[in-house]
Amino acid sequence: MELYHLRSFVAVAREGHLTRAARRLHTSQPAVSAHVRTLEEELGLRLFERTPRGMRLTNAGRELLAPAEEVLAGVAGLEARARGLAGSLAGSLVIGVRSDAAMLRLDAIYRQLADRHPGIGLALLQAMSAQVIEQVGDRRMDAGFVFGPWPRDRFDGLLLTRVRVRVIGPPGWQERLARADWQDLAAMPWVWTPEDCPFHLVARSEFEGRGLAPARVIEADSEATIASLVASGVGLGLQLEAGALRARDAGRVSLWERGALAMDLSFIHLRERGRDPLLQAVVAAVRRAWQPETCA
Repeated sequence: MELYHLRSFVAVAREGHLTRAARRLHTSQPAVSAHVRTLEEELGLRLFERTPRGMRLTNAGRELLAPAEEVLAGVAGLEARARGLAGSLAGSLVIGVRSDAAMLRLDAIYRQLADRHPGIGLALLQAMSAQVIEQVGDRRMDAGFVFGPWPRDRFDGLLLTRVRVRVIGPPGWQERLARADWQDLAAMPWVWTPEDCPFHLVARSEFEGRGLAPARVIEADSEATIASLVASGVGLGLQLEAGALRARDAGRVSLWERGALAMDLSFIHLRERGRDPLLQAVVAAVRRAWQPETCA
């Protein structure tokens, strides 16, 4: 059994498809298929069921997925620790980001990392918070920034700050919003967000706590799309305060001034990878840039 057999097994399990797994591993689909077949022959088990829609784990495959991931994580940790013992850390980490660079202090994080570990490179991928949690969980990302809650049973994280979220409306709604309370807001049309969006979670809590349900006319999962729809007159929406204030000052939106919502901004990674030297270096750089509180 070779490590590349395990890597192919895990990639196919996570992607559910040979072609996508090959793309993820930067190899060919026949190579991945051969790796899986060889592993099945060596173990004497069928790991996947081939279906018209792709590859589905068998019961045996599901049982062996977590141990296979642990082996690969252990090897990666061993390699990283060996590089650390040799005197310099080198490698690349994929970090999930959701907001703009200035808000996340990415420049300060990069400087902190470059000063101490110039051999570590970062690849930044834009993704929603739910996607960051999912992809850090299945190791497509090494760590990431998330707004709102995250699973405390599998992840460790740094609470970086508490961010404010503002209700924005079309530019001609200043007077209407100035006299509005929560009941009035609920009666107005809303550009709403998907259930796994942190904006959705904090807004739903506010409305449901008052026995109210907002009038949802359209759903969008991008801050830029929400802001554009609000600016065009579709209805109300939510935006991080910094962006909302800039849009208000530019005359693109109006602002509800009678309150704000709040949610956490955290930097998370898998708990089982906490001893990875590369990840430890990045977490330390984030900590120095933010001076945050450690979350248990």
